[in-house]
Amino acid sequence: MGEDGRERRPFRVPVVRRRWPQLGIAAACAVVLVAAAYFVVTTTNGCASGLHRAGPLDECVGVTDGPGEFGLSDGQGGFDGSLRVVQDKIAAENARVRRISREQNKPYVSIAYFSPLTVAKPDTTTIEAVRRGLEGTYVSQLRANADGREEWGGNLPLIQVLLANPGSRSAQWEPVVEQLRQLAEPEENGRLVAVTGLGQSLAGTRDAINRLSQHGIPMVGAIITADKFATDPAAAEAKGLLRVAPPNSAQAGALVKRLEETQLALVVWDRNEDEVFARDLANAYEAAYQQRGGKLVRGEPFDSAQLATANTFPAMVPNICLKRPDVILFAGRLRELKPFLNALSSRSCTELKMRVLITDSVVDVGGDPEIQRSLESGITLEYSQLAAPEAWRAAPQYFPRRSTEYFIPGSTATAVFQQEFPGESIDDGLAIVTFDALGVASTAARRAVHNNKFGEKLPSADGVAAEFDRMSDTGAVDGASGWLSFDTETGRPDSKALLVFRVTKEIGRPVSSVPVVISETGTPYLP
Repeated sequence: MGEDGRERRPFRVPVVRRRWPQLGIAAACAVVLVAAAYFVVTTTNGCASGLHRAGPLDECVGVTDGPGEFGLSDGQGGFDGSLRVVQDKIAAENARVRRISREQNKPYVSIAYFSPLTVAKPDTTTIEAVRRGLEGTYVSQLRANADGREEWGGNLPLIQVLLANPGSRSAQWEPVVEQLRQLAEPEENGRLVAVTGLGQSLAGTRDAINRLSQHGIPMVGAIITADKFATDPAAAEAKGLLRVAPPNSAQAGALVKRLEETQLALVVWDRNEDEVFARDLANAYEAAYQQRGGKLVRGEPFDSAQLATANTFPAMVPNICLKRPDVILFAGRLRELKPFLNALSSRSCTELKMRVLITDSVVDVGGDPEIQRSLESGITLEYSQLAAPEAWRAAPQYFPRRSTEYFIPGSTATAVFQQEFPGESIDDGLAIVTFDALGVASTAARRAVHNNKFGEKLPSADGVAAEFDRMSDTGAVDGASGWLSFDTETGRPDSKALLVFRVTKEIGRPVSSVPVVISETGTPYLP
């Protein structure tokens, strides 16, 4: 909303109007009420419409279109107050979409952003990361609904974004997925046609993905990197899932290519059963390193489920000094990397230079002051990141300007992200990959309309899923994190651009951070 109380129009390019058949206008008034109905008998104290209190943290979980109270900002399971600005923006854009649909008889569909929107200890994410994920999704929604511009595959149907909160670590995923299933059923304006986001590679994420797949709801993961989400190791990849991020095997393979001069590696890995990402990454490291002919020494495990995880790292260091690896492959998250590097910086074998690799995907690892202090002991850190402005500068040929301009000041799209969220950083890449995830889903929804042989103007979840099979090569999507061409069997991105930093720090001197853009095949995908 503007200061004058009127609804904002993010772009003012003249509209090219088209006539569309009547599409159940009466049903356009409140798709979210369907979600609310599922929990009509549950407690909604302090939660927005469609949300309810659940779980040991008493979180506001469920599906909403954005407006209203989001729970108490008291650390007891409510939505954090710092999310209010972006939530209100999404709610306002959704209201604009519904108004245009009523007044101009234009169709619209809903795409849900499914990801933990409440954070509690010992989460592996932060409220800042949650906020940036929402901000990227919102800017992508603005691009999809831009007046007078055909973006993300066209200009119709319009896109409404629903917020689906499965709670901290996606622990309350099951009732939320049931709400989404019900929202996909109506054959009318506002029907749910896809889910994006999906959060981190945790057990709750895996279970939600499998249930959504069973319901036939197509998904686009923004940051999930575990190679497989099927509970049964022998089962096929979850059907109807596309990924913006290259999986752990691709990232590990790309990083290991940079280790040709090494002969001996040691894996430090997290045995926490809920950490699908870490266990999967450890396996990917081992397979990639052995495939190139390197030797692995006995690994060093830790358990992030334990409260005193940091206490286990100093005990590892004497073994590391004894084994003297050329490189340490760290299979864990930033939260555990920091105490590990701190322990390693106090090693007795100070003459041994340490090289540590990690794939934390959407964290600006090298920018962390605590990590930089640890590097001063002779540690070199290399880490991959799914997206960051440095990639656009290091190898601009792999990143479509049409998408990156939404983030770059002075571009033809006037840097929408900076206009909407002044002062917010995009360095960790979270806003960039969530921008792409919604873009892929919106593109598929519009292609489903264009390719519908029955001439229907409102796509279904099935129709969107069918378009996933054609989003490769000439059907690739112009993502800000790189071109997105998907393998039709696995849903993984082909040779996806990956940013790798090599970071060193000497006492009394600035940190040295050298970026390079690579892929699992060596060269990122270009159409």
